[in-house]
Amino acid sequence: MGSRSITELEADIRANEERTAQIRSELEERVDALVEIEVRFKNELIALRKVQGLSRETVAERMGVSPEMVEEFEHYASHPRINIITHYAMAVGAQIDLKITALPPITDEDMDLLQEEG
Repeated sequence: MGSRSITELEADIRANEERTAQIRSELEERVDALVEIEVRFKNELIALRKVQGLSRETVAERMGVSPEMVEEFEHYASHPRINIITHYAMAVGAQIDLKITALPPITDEDMDLLQEEG
């Protein structure tokens, strides 16, 4: 194996930095899209509860949980599990249709690059 010049090594470093930035950007876009879906999803369920004239207490009773749990679910910062979401949806008379979309995979090599960056 021959030795590599400093110029070649610098080019490799730049390429790795560019690829790392691209991977980070792609992951951030995915996270942003998921957050947007979650917020819209919860807002639609909350709006349906209100349109139906249901109180948090009524929804809680239908779900078999405390009104505080319903309030926590409706809070922006909450990240409920899917079973809580489906129980809430049933309590407010909603049907949930989920769509799974395959995205290009993040390779192990890409993840290694991200981990090297810290």
